[in-house]
Amino acid sequence: MDNITFHQITKCFGRLRALDEVSLTLNSSCAMLLAGPNGAGKSTLINILLGLYLPDGGEIHVDGLCIPIDNKLKARMGYLPESVAFSENLSGWAMMSFFAHARGIGRNRMHEVMERIGLSHASRRAISSYSKGMRQRLALGISVLHEPEVLILDEPTSGLDQEGLGVLWSLLDEWREKGRLILISSHDLGILEKRVDKFCILRAGSVVACDEPPALRRQASLPVKVRFTLKEDSSGQADFIEGLRGHFPSLQIIQDGCSIRIEMQSERIVDLMASAFSNEHPLIESMRVTEPEMENIYEHLLMSA
Repeated sequence: MDNITFHQITKCFGRLRALDEVSLTLNSSCAMLLAGPNGAGKSTLINILLGLYLPDGGEIHVDGLCIPIDNKLKARMGYLPESVAFSENLSGWAMMSFFAHARGIGRNRMHEVMERIGLSHASRRAISSYSKGMRQRLALGISVLHEPEVLILDEPTSGLDQEGLGVLWSLLDEWREKGRLILISSHDLGILEKRVDKFCILRAGSVVACDEPPALRRQASLPVKVRFTLKEDSSGQADFIEGLRGHFPSLQIIQDGCSIRIEMQSERIVDLMASAFSNEHPLIESMRVTEPEMENIYEHLLMSA
């Protein structure tokens, strides 16, 4: 499967227009993150892809063909729901066996997945003894048990510790390498920013922005933060600051001892560096540039749309 395209998908619940002509494309070897406030339409879009809702308008195309979400297509999908509920008295192995039997999957694959999600040591224990993170890992393992071409994850980082996050990152990398499609819905933008390829931001059922993180940064055009650490030379520090103000009259410069903090547009960073390092014997000990975090970009794009 190379791509899935939502073309002008509309869904209404009574007078509520949950999705309003939403168009976006999932591509192979790509992880897309759906972001947006509660009620933005993320879950509705996922439920339409899973075949749980029928759209009131628009079409879903798979590899260019308009097809229904039938059982044949559903069999090619893996789904991790936001809220996972298991039978508490069953063991992790018994729970996985139930899903494996339903899909005709053998014990070797089950052992492989249990090892992969780090639960081999606890596979025979009752799920009632599992922590939230262990339950989340078990659910993640079940979602990839049949090696689906399309992996749909709803709040996958919930409850995961560093070990669990490592399992999740490894699976995302594997699915990309094998040319599969990944759709993630999450509010945890900061931790997922470097783990996904595209962000699709929804608000009130409409797409606000959909692109790769660098493109969204350019679209938001938020200032970057620059921090210089200077040597302890009070007269030299004053000259350094005056030199910067001479080149950038409107620049706001905050000094705290030997630390100089500046906020400016990213396209001016090269000019700033040329000015700062023009002295043959610079006072600069270090320089750090911090780009705006994805949460800030997300909030800005939501407010300005």
